[in-house]
Amino acid sequence: MTTLLNLDCVNKQYKSSDFKLQDASLTISTNETVGLIGKNGSGKSTLINILVGNRHKDNGSIAFFGEEHAMDDVEYKEHIGVVFDDLRVPNKLTIKDIDKVFQSIYMTWNSQKFFDLIKYFELPLQTKIKTFSRGMRMKIALTIALSHDVKLLILDEATAGMDVSGREEVMELLEDFVAQGGGILISSHISEDIEQLADKLVFM
Repeated sequence: MTTLLNLDCVNKQYKSSDFKLQDASLTISTNETVGLIGKNGSGKSTLINILVGNRHKDNGSIAFFGEEHAMDDVEYKEHIGVVFDDLRVPNKLTIKDIDKVFQSIYMTWNSQKFFDLIKYFELPLQTKIKTFSRGMRMKIALTIALSHDVKLLILDEATAGMDVSGREEVMELLEDFVAQGGGILISSHISEDIEQLADKLVFM
């Protein structure tokens, strides 16, 4: 197995808060899913925001694919897919518009894969996403995350708002991704998702 992500003693503290992320450590390899477990305020979202570059760590090391990277290094981000608890694109866009936008963002963007996944989820191409349900929006977010040369998925409440059948579709897709050599870090308040996917757990 190849190591996709290695955290060693990552710390973060905010001056305006008593909160501390202290000595967070974990490793994710190919064909592996790691579940983050912890109550609200335990640091799960803070850790994920550090990983995706939305927050600076105070100290500790983070290595993606065997190397530490500067936050402004974009090349390694071609291989990371991120899904937060909502779709973060303008509501006026259609799915076809989204494809055009992300062609200009990712060098490895794969339009064929994008539309194959849209078909898998049976989502309408021409409708503006402002009319979509929360579950539909999350399916688009996951589709975007999987439509470039992704090796590691980072999921923060990625199945939020989905019904049972929608979650089953997503779980099947994620299991296939891991079976093909991918790795996943997942945080979810839906314990069944973590129980189904995770090979190991990290308690925050």
